[in-house]
Amino acid sequence: GVIRKRSGNTQRTSSPVGVYQASDGGWLTVSGSGQGVVARLFQVIGHQNAIQDSRYSTNEARVAHDADLQKWIPDWVSSRPRTDALAILTDNGIVAGPVNTAADIVMDPHFLERTLVKVRSTFLGDALVPGAVAHLRSYAGLSYTDPPALGEHTDSVLREWLDVSEEEIGVLGRG
Repeated sequence: GVIRKRSGNTQRTSSPVGVYQASDGGWLTVSGSGQGVVARLFQVIGHQNAIQDSRYSTNEARVAHDADLQKWIPDWVSSRPRTDALAILTDNGIVAGPVNTAADIVMDPHFLERTLVKVRSTFLGDALVPGAVAHLRSYAGLSYTDPPALGEHTDSVLREWLDVSEEEIGVLGRG
């Protein structure tokens, strides 16, 4: 029955959580989703003793002192390229992932295999478009057709939807 208010780059129920910019301009997200994860995160970012500090030893305490953590993590992330930061974090069992741009998505083998479909368009040529995320045996996949050309359906709309006669269409300069 409670609607959470906006909290910016953090959560009011868990800490540390956020989106951070790496030295190469790329962005990643980090989540201290459990006590063990947070202990490993503190170790990696050079604050290994913080987990024993009463200000950071429990999730509730970390939420209350989140402003400190929202300085430590960006400092660490911003000191290295995104791929390096992600590799270190994930290799240490820390919940982290990239925040992808459209360019990242179209270069990512996973997205290319699972969610993007190459289509041929009269207007666009070959294009990548979002496809179905779920892959079901009963679904044949995306069927793409170009949108109608300007005015392509005007006559049928006039006739069938607006009940305009052929004579009236002729007066309009159509038909």
